[in-house]
Amino acid sequence: MSTVKLGFIGPSGNASRHMRDLSSLKDTSLVAVCNTAYEKAQKAAKIYNGHAYSDYNQMLEKQDLDAVYISIPLFAHGASERAVINAGLAMFVISAHGYQERYLDIIDRAKELLGNRRIGFFMGYWTGGMPGRWWREKAKSGGQVHEQTTHEIDLARDLFGEAKTVYAVDRRDLIPNTDYDIEQVSAVSI
Repeated sequence: MSTVKLGFIGPSGNASRHMRDLSSLKDTSLVAVCNTAYEKAQKAAKIYNGHAYSDYNQMLEKQDLDAVYISIPLFAHGASERAVINAGLAMFVISAHGYQERYLDIIDRAKELLGNRRIGFFMGYWTGGMPGRWWREKAKSGGQVHEQTTHEIDLARDLFGEAKTVYAVDRRDLIPNTDYDIEQVSAVSI
């Protein structure tokens, strides 16, 4: 059997585990990695003895690949997939969308304890530090509620039913001299 030569577009974050697992397979070689942050591509390329690129078109043109893994932020999908298709290569797109909170083992127990009780008030929250990467840009992430608090809202829907009325406020002026345009704090009453 000949070696399967793989390329990665977006070799950080979720892709790291895939790269590690694939590199351990017999007859598989990670020959090229691409990231717009070239340092990240260089770091991954060094680990897997591959070539680093900051432009996936150059990677597809210069490397003899059998398949490409794509693991990029949600807003960035489209052009890289079309380029891989046009190159005639197989691809695996790593993209996750989901409300994982409702699948925690404690949720079944919470539903059991709630039973048929009528709930008058529920409080959920998401707290954290300053968001990194593309989450700081409203046009790319959708903002704080869309990217983060949406999980608590979904969990409330799962446990207590659909909303009848929603009121929301946000604030963006709490931390001066920041490089992002998303909400710095928000509150939602459902």
